[in-house]
Order: sequence, then structure tokens, then C-alpha cells
Amino acid sequence: MIEKFSNHIVFVDESGSSNTCNVDPLYPLFVLCFFICKKETYVFEICPKINQFKFNYFGHSEVVLHERDIRKDLGSFSFLKTKKVKDVFINDLTNIIEKIDGQIVCVVLDKNKLLIQDKDNKNLYNLALDIGFKKIDEFFQLSENSSERDSLAHIVFEKRGRSEDVSLEKSFKQLCDRKNLSLNYKPIFSDKKTNTIGLQLADLFARPLGMSVFKPDQKNRAVDIAKKMLLNESGSLVGGQVHVYP
Repeated sequence: MIEKFSNHIVFVDESGSSNTCNVDPLYPLFVLCFFICKKETYVFEICPKINQFKFNYFGHSEVVLHERDIRKDLGSFSFLKTKKVKDVFINDLTNIIEKIDGQIVCVVLDKNKLLIQDKDNKNLYNLALDIGFKKIDEFFQLSENSSERDSLAHIVFEKRGRSEDVSLEKSFKQLCDRKNLSLNYKPIFSDKKTNTIGLQLADLFARPLGMSVFKPDQKNRAVDIAKKMLLNESGSLVGGQVHVYP
């Protein structure tokens, strides 16, 4: 018998280092961003539009949209060193993202405050995952029909390394062992080379949302768009917010 699957899929990516040994004063944060969308929307709307964007600028769709590379004009994005060209590129990409029908859960950990509060707290990824996973489950409580409560929802993580992935899978299982979860959950580990568009979107949202916490007065159109997609404490879009800890 084929297993019953959720109507939604979740993609997770990070921004900043989870290492607390050397805190970057220019970005003393660890951000974990969860991008949620309906599978139908992902297949028929999001992927075709992003791929068309890639074809327009690169002639193929194999380029991975990575926020850091775009921001710093690296690799395939070296042609963006011309300001006029970069402005058009960013505007075109932003126009697509602005129309995306999806939701975001974003967890921002302030590493300096965490070190003061708990110097032994080393696994920031697991801490952020714990906070974000609760919000994801609250979202599914509201979005999934009662008949779908026993369905399986996949959460896609970008591979970070064998030991890190094994540790994450163990932590994820512990989260899923909690009682009264809305759905059944399963982690999927995806290599960056698979060019998964959902992970690229999570990556594009993560750092701007982190910067909105670190430098709240800094204007960024991407942040304005992302904030409209943020879920609130109860898992709905009304009054959505970034979850800052501590």
C-alpha cells in the first residue's frame, strides 16, 4: 500500500556558522530558515518560474542560486559586478519571489547572548531546529485536514557532512518521538549539487531575515517580502515574526 503523503513540503537551510568558538562581529548570528509550500504550487509554479529565470540569465538551469555568491558576485554570478546589471538581476529575481505562495519559519540565534547565558551550549543547529520544528508542527495543525493528520510530511535539509547529518537525523528522531504531533515527519538530506530549488529559496531568505534582526533599520526589499510570509507563534500568517533566541 502506498503511504499517504502531506500536501506540503518543507525545505531547511542555514545562514551563519553554528560554531560558537569564533563569533563574527559583523554577523554574530546563526539562522535556520524553513520554507514551506504546497507540493502542487512547488511543481507547477515555483520551479518553472525559477528555472525560466535561470535560462534567461545563464542559458541553462544548473546554476545554484546561493545568497552569498550573488551578494559577493562570485562564480557564476561574477557578471553582477556591474551595478546596473546587478540591479536588474536582483529586481527580476525579487519580482518572482514576491509572488511565491509559501510560508516561512525563521529562527535567529544570537550567539553572543547565548554564550553569556550558557557557555556550554554548543549545538546551535539542534537548538534552532527544536524551536523551528515546533512552529512547523503548529502550522500543520492549522493547514492539514483532519483526514490527513496521519500522513507523512518530508522535511528537506541540505547535506553538511556525514557526522553532522547523522547527528541531525538522531536529533530529528528525538523531536518526532514527542506525543501529539500533527503529522508523521521524515528528514531528507539533499546534496547542494541536486540543485533543489526549495533549498535555494530557504537560503535566499535566511541571511536577509538574520540581518533584519542584527540591523533592523537597514532597508532590504527581500526582507519586506519574506516578512509577509512569516508564520506567527500559533502557526498562522497574521502578525508573522522571526523567532529570536534568547
